[in-house]
Amino acid sequence: MFKREGITAENSISSESLGIVCAKEIINFKNFKNRFMKISLDEFKRKFSEVLEDDLILELEPQSEFKNLESWDSFSGMSIIAMVDEEFGVIIGSEEMARIVTLQELFDLISSKIK
Repeated sequence: MFKREGITAENSISSESLGIVCAKEIINFKNFKNRFMKISLDEFKRKFSEVLEDDLILELEPQSEFKNLESWDSFSGMSIIAMVDEEFGVIIGSEEMARIVTLQELFDLISSKIK
């Protein structure tokens, strides 16, 4: 049995358990951050534009159908889902993404999940 300053192998935390604890804390931080985060449509469009590497998105109206863009493909959809999770801590399912048509609809969905 390993003993050091009152810590034994029986009551120490394994590296696997520590990893789980750290992952839970990251999730808790995202949830905490989301409670106080406000997102603007312009900021969202900027991040959307960065992901697709398409500056024309910045000029789109909220009711524009982003899936009609030349730069849009199925990989773009996955990239947007990942960006929304990373930047805003919001999970969007592929079914939800498939139903969304306009920038405004996507923005509204993210905003509703932040609140």
